[in-house]
Amino acid sequence: MSWEMMRQLFEEYLKNKGYSSWTVKRYRNENRSFFRWLVNFAGKSDAREVDPADIIGFQKHLSNRESLCLSSRRSMMLSTKQLFKFLLRNEHIMTNPFETVDVSMIPSRKRRKSISVSDMGRFLDSINESKILDIRDRALFELMYGTGLRVSEIGKLDLSDVDLSAGRVLVREGKGRKDRIVPLGENVKQWLIVYLERARGEYLKYVKESEKREAFFISLKGNRMGAELIEYTMKKRFTIAGLDGKSVCPHMLRHSFATHILENGAGVKHVKEMLGHSRIESTVGYTHFSVKSLKRIMKMYHPRENELYVELTPDERKRLCALPGS
Repeated sequence: MSWEMMRQLFEEYLKNKGYSSWTVKRYRNENRSFFRWLVNFAGKSDAREVDPADIIGFQKHLSNRESLCLSSRRSMMLSTKQLFKFLLRNEHIMTNPFETVDVSMIPSRKRRKSISVSDMGRFLDSINESKILDIRDRALFELMYGTGLRVSEIGKLDLSDVDLSAGRVLVREGKGRKDRIVPLGENVKQWLIVYLERARGEYLKYVKESEKREAFFISLKGNRMGAELIEYTMKKRFTIAGLDGKSVCPHMLRHSFATHILENGAGVKHVKEMLGHSRIESTVGYTHFSVKSLKRIMKMYHPRENELYVELTPDERKRLCALPGS
């Protein structure tokens, strides 16, 4: 069974299940990566020839790709697993090569990484406004860090979705196909204004198809900025800033947004709404605070630790310790 035949069958199945066009595209791209590897490294082109050794080989291949963050590697592995599960269920293959392979060797829930506040500032401030490319990228990453939008949501963003006068952005069909409204901070608003007034018009010159003119962020090829271009741009900009560009991916901006505002006292429920999580358990995964942050939160909110409570002084403690035991 050729890749093209599988692609058509699997995508039809995903569409019937109600998956968004962006999710279908992600499955397509990630599964295509597997079959490219299969042809180039295993010398196979038919899904019926795939065996457990090929799956293990692909895992090792992903592990050696330092440019891919852990979540990207895991996503590619699980997308391929879903494809073969579909093929077996519909009797397009006789056995599923994943059945005897432990894919948990790529951890399912590793502690999410965030970028420190100082490194985030260094990264953003290193992007000046001397060129239209700089202005676009600065506005892009200020928006991602300032709102926590997913990279897929950034790609779908239209000009009409951003309301600068009201200071908010409408996220259409986020994860779970749900719309939500996310507020814009003043700093983000100002960078978006600069982008719209000084740079976006120049990018419109590259757009050949009228329906693409609504895209908020546009590439030099006249297309919407997609996940691959955003990740490439982020890694490049991090490296230019003198930081480790190999270890970052766009999702870390979303995670850093959540982590930093939670550490500064934002409520988990409020962050849940801004991130578009359907379950609060998903948001709690962002709450691995540093000990310093936890101490500050304890000091602020515990009734016997905050500023309203008179603490035991060192002298009083010494006096009590010197008293004979009862």
